[in-house]
Amino acid sequence: MVKDRFIKKKDAISGKNSVKTIGENNSTVLNDSRFYCVDVYRTCNDETNLNFIKYTDLLKRNNHLYLRSDYRYPDDYAMHEMYLFRGDYIEITKKNIICCGYYFSLKDSSRNELYISKGNTRRKLNNMKEKEACSITKKDTVKKFEIDILGKKLGEVKKYGKPLSLLPEKN
Repeated sequence: MVKDRFIKKKDAISGKNSVKTIGENNSTVLNDSRFYCVDVYRTCNDETNLNFIKYTDLLKRNNHLYLRSDYRYPDDYAMHEMYLFRGDYIEITKKNIICCGYYFSLKDSSRNELYISKGNTRRKLNNMKEKEACSITKKDTVKKFEIDILGKKLGEVKKYGKPLSLLPEKN
């Protein structure tokens, strides 16, 4: 028999968890450890930076995803470039070196490090041996490419879509 490990509300507030208030005397603790996607953006100084959006930052309304109204963008956030999801083929250009592969997961959010799968198909994403860490610095450029079902690189994705909008506050 497995016992549940309940998290007390005061421990959740001091830790890395979010507390969702349901009623006056009722609340639940949400896990903040998983990321939905990586937001690649430009800063005010025209430098590349990453913002990590967690599942707890999102709300689904009318079949659309919105950022919670209490979500705060980073202070240097100037322009949205693209979202990175697991399985996206990306190329990171660092001076003369190109690091390319399928985006796998986040390695270290404080150092902007991502795991990139070095395999030639998406089937290799679950193979832990074939991934390598790649960091994104301020001077790097990130490009996302479209891949067909046979695994051939078609071309750069030019239209990345609109950024997620904040959910308007209720009056």
